[in-house]
Amino acid sequence: MTAWLLVVFALAQQAEHSHPPASSAVAIELGARPTTIRTGIGSAHDTVGTTSKQAQAFYDQGLSYLHSYVWLEAARSFNQALRLDPKLAMAHLGLTIAYSELNAAAAAHAALDRARALAATDHDRTHVDARALQMAAEDAPRDTAKLAAYRAALDQALAKYPADEELWLQRGQAESPDPAERGQGSTAASIRFYEKALALAPAHFAAHHYLTHAHENSGRIQEALTSGATYARMAPGVPHARHMLGHNLRRVGRIDEAIAEFRAADALESAYFTAEKIPVEYDWHYHHNLDLLATSYQYLGQMTKAEALLKASFAIPST
Repeated sequence: MTAWLLVVFALAQQAEHSHPPASSAVAIELGARPTTIRTGIGSAHDTVGTTSKQAQAFYDQGLSYLHSYVWLEAARSFNQALRLDPKLAMAHLGLTIAYSELNAAAAAHAALDRARALAATDHDRTHVDARALQMAAEDAPRDTAKLAAYRAALDQALAKYPADEELWLQRGQAESPDPAERGQGSTAASIRFYEKALALAPAHFAAHHYLTHAHENSGRIQEALTSGATYARMAPGVPHARHMLGHNLRRVGRIDEAIAEFRAADALESAYFTAEKIPVEYDWHYHHNLDLLATSYQYLGQMTKAEALLKASFAIPST
């Protein structure tokens, strides 16, 4: 193996759970493009303050995309909901997460201000208030008091809305010491919250997604495989769903099957870039999936394939 390959394999391993930032100005422009209702992305639903069925549908779609870390498509869906109902506070709230993950902090805070001004129901205000506390903690990640305040707000919200699976999912994420946690760093302490969400909404794919991360991070790989397989089945059109199944197949030495999942994720992403005319550098997941596909080939000794993929990965322009 060449010295170059040794270096890039090490870098690929270090980046295994990272979400590289995108350039905010271009990402915001891409996130404002009109979109349509999609299939194969899993189903999420939270009844929010709108009388428009279409706006509700696009809000739910944005929520589904958030739960699979598809930040650009989440932003597009929330913005589409706002075209149908400009007063939909929860769509602005969804944008606070999408924009934060797209490295657009100012836009995220502006979206929070709009959500606060528009929230008209107790449900919506409860979600907005909790997110505001989370963003305050995100802005001061070493301030444990702010993280504690966010957790306390979620506990109070759950006392008021014990059947709200979205709040249970958020509470599971909040077990992380990182206030900007979106589920990928979930630990064993998060599991009971995700299981509660799953009991309330068995058809909600997101609980299975986050359980996959929580079990994997806790060393419970068989449980992670089970949750990951369910996530992939419920959201077959989401690259990350296929990728996460591959993640844990690789952990148990089923490398050929892992490669098949990583290749499926790559095919989904490549088709998406072509259809939507999205530059590859604005999708963090594409780069990450290529790296794991390459290192899987490297594990099998297929160095020509591994090298070609890593060269393609490192050729992706920086944003």
